[in-house]
Amino acid sequence: MVWEFFTIETVSPGCRRACCKQCKQSFAYSTGSKVAGTSHLKRHIAKGTCPALIRNQGNQFMPYTPGSGNGTASDTPKRRHRSPSSPYISFDADRCRHEIAKMIIMHDYPLHMVEHGGFVTFVQNLQPRFGMVSFNTVQGDCVATYLREKQNVMKFIEGMPGRVCLTLDMWTSSQSLGIAKDVLWAGRDVVKKIRDSVKYVKTSESHEEKFVELKEQLQVPSERSLSLDDQSQWNTTYLMLVAASELKEVFSCLDTSDPDYKDAPSMEHWRRVETICACLRPLCDAANILTSTNSPTAITFFQEVWKIHNDLARAVASEDPLLSGFTKAMQEKISKYWKDCSLVLAIAVVMDPRFKMKLVEFSFSKLYGEDAPTYTKIVDDGIHELFLEYVALPLPLTPTYADEGNSDNNVRTEDHQGALLSDNGLTDFDMYIMETTGQQMKSELDQYLEESLLPRVHEFDVLSWWKLNKLKYPTLSKMARDILTIPVSTAAPDSVFDTVNKELDQYRSSLRPETVEALVCAKDWLQYGSVEVSNGLVKMEF
Repeated sequence: MVWEFFTIETVSPGCRRACCKQCKQSFAYSTGSKVAGTSHLKRHIAKGTCPALIRNQGNQFMPYTPGSGNGTASDTPKRRHRSPSSPYISFDADRCRHEIAKMIIMHDYPLHMVEHGGFVTFVQNLQPRFGMVSFNTVQGDCVATYLREKQNVMKFIEGMPGRVCLTLDMWTSSQSLGIAKDVLWAGRDVVKKIRDSVKYVKTSESHEEKFVELKEQLQVPSERSLSLDDQSQWNTTYLMLVAASELKEVFSCLDTSDPDYKDAPSMEHWRRVETICACLRPLCDAANILTSTNSPTAITFFQEVWKIHNDLARAVASEDPLLSGFTKAMQEKISKYWKDCSLVLAIAVVMDPRFKMKLVEFSFSKLYGEDAPTYTKIVDDGIHELFLEYVALPLPLTPTYADEGNSDNNVRTEDHQGALLSDNGLTDFDMYIMETTGQQMKSELDQYLEESLLPRVHEFDVLSWWKLNKLKYPTLSKMARDILTIPVSTAAPDSVFDTVNKELDQYRSSLRPETVEALVCAKDWLQYGSVEVSNGLVKMEF
């Protein structure tokens, strides 16, 4: 602020004075080693003691004071300007850039707004000394803000005891559709026709009574009742189509007996409805299983995804061009998901003593045919490599594992093996045993895989089984607990049937993925408050 109104003039060697640009008054600034500072210069400007500034500029540069009316010259007597001034804040270009990035993040403004003419003019009038940032610069500032906040979150999580389970709040691009929505979009015309027919029956008491009467006369065995779908929940659309399909004879009869009922579905329409239902049925069944199970593990996901993948493979190869066309896009999406997740899902199946490698071998033989051994070997190698990593980890792995020794369910070995807990000079003997028999001893994993499969009883809790067998398989039990609790769903149980998701608009869908991640996550962390804000500087280059 000061140097907008003052210049420094050298009066004599070692002596400099500050000269007001407005009234030309001269003020002490520095003489030899003594520095006068700038406080008196600020007072000259802020308190209105510069007559030329008051006369020429009016109240333009004066700080706003509450109760100052509308800010006109007639409302600003000199006496008021001699009262204490507002706190002075020095200009900081870096802080301004940081605040612009926060503003864009918090309010979902487009990054390009920093290049909009109106915004640029507005900022220049507020502070002419601020060099306006470009799109690339503000993009880097937004990512830097995200990284700072992420650092704070990571520090907070690292300080927590035990382990953390994270849930996902999934955003989708406006340019993408889900598997189920692909089918409904492809058959949107026939779905609308069925919806209109159901609406005709359900929106009038007389129409519904007539429909029920015809159903009884025709003795249609279906126990389903018609209901309009909620278009934000695709399962309700599926159920509407299923019910209507089972009652198609009643609709045909209604077409001939009710002159007001027009544009009834044709036989071709009903055939398309049956095809749509055949496509959606495995998805709906899987979703119901996964959302109704109390504690679905990755094993459950493997079984359901494998069944869907298998069903779609058969449907795509169908001679029915309608069925093949509907399921082709579905298969592409499920294949991508399977490719990304099949390894960890298959390893989870191996950790179930009812299946182990057998279910993996069987499933892969159905999916991959002659290539099945190759994919099975990938799983086998993967689980052995993972096991060796767990063996190499220092114990205890986490505070949670450290507390296991205090559990009431643990065997209290000290009661009957107290003598073995002390060294008693047998360390060298233990090393000898390891060196001479280590090669012949089977690992926990090999021993586990070679044992017979457990019976597939209806009520089986795989996590409880590993808890009971952690003394027999100490390393494998830790590995199983981590793998089987991996959340692999991108939708919460109460939103698995949603057709209206949190969707990125066209603008954000066009941004780089890392930029979108930064904007979405940083907004959440800034909005709900992260831990202490780090002063560390993060530099991003694009």
